[in-house]
This record gives sequence, C-alpha cells and structure tokens, in this order.
Amino acid sequence: MSTAFVPIATLPEVLQWVASWNPISVMVGAVRELFGNPTAPLTRSSWPLEHPVVAAFGLCAVILAAAVPAAMRRYHQRTID
Repeated sequence: MSTAFVPIATLPEVLQWVASWNPISVMVGAVRELFGNPTAPLTRSSWPLEHPVVAAFGLCAVILAAAVPAAMRRYHQRTID
C-alpha cells in the first residue's frame, strides 16, 4: 500500500495511515519533490510525507542498519570452514 499510483486522499482512513508511513510512499514523495513534481494535498498530516527527502534518507539508514549486520552474520556463518 503506497501512494505511488493512488492519491492518499482517495484511500480509506486506516489505509491512509498505513500508506503515509510506508517506505515506498516516502521514496515516491522524495523523488517527486526532488524532480519538482507537486504532490496531492494530504488529508492526514504525517511527518514522513511532509519531509520526504529527510525521511527517505532516514529510512534507508534504518534499513541498512538492520540488514547489513544480519547479512554479514549470515555470510560469516556460510563461509566458515
């Protein structure tokens, strides 16, 4: 559930909240902002969609902070002789 193809205002109330905190929605919002493409007005205010570029960098950092140690641990387990 993201705002890539559907404006957030057309979604039901619960799905608006889910879509506003979805990392894909944040990335789409950041790309739209960086390319100068205006977004549709928000019916529900959320920090990630109000500041999509900062939120996109933050979410990437959080995902990498979780994924890199897990991948390194798994790689180390698979390569031990």
